[in-house]
Amino acid sequence: MSMKRKVAIVKKIIVALCVVFLGCAAGYAQNTPTLSLAATKVGISGNQSGFATNFKFYMEASGWPRAVTAGETILMMGSWPTGNTPTMSDDKSNSWASAVSCNDATGLSHGIFYAANAAANTSVITETHGSAVHNSVFDWARFYNMATSSITDGSSCKTGVTPTSNTAG
Repeated sequence: MSMKRKVAIVKKIIVALCVVFLGCAAGYAQNTPTLSLAATKVGISGNQSGFATNFKFYMEASGWPRAVTAGETILMMGSWPTGNTPTMSDDKSNSWASAVSCNDATGLSHGIFYAANAAANTSVITETHGSAVHNSVFDWARFYNMATSSITDGSSCKTGVTPTSNTAG
């Protein structure tokens, strides 16, 4: 995946996060939703030979200084082959929902999944597809000071928009 495409995907994810935060801010006007921790997974690209149906993401485990605290919201943001939408689950049986997703002209879908009001010490997220994929990229992030339910107030997703500048600064 080219750097230009990665930058475009990250910009889309940032816009989508802003939509998610609008819903969160309404319930927590006195508190600002705050990023606790984030990480990326490059995944398997279309030009590699590996295929899989499940991918695991490891966060800080119980007892570590940055372990998930009760009530945080965990977000999974990424891309996958159109028609093979993943489901998310984790080691603490949190309830996962899709905030938004859409397809682009290259055969990829992009979207955000979330677990609001996550259980303390959630440490392993599993991305599961109905059939093996070879082109999946996901990142995760954790936030605190967010609503514990009904965290979105709408959604929008648009693909095919090229930023005016892709220059790293």
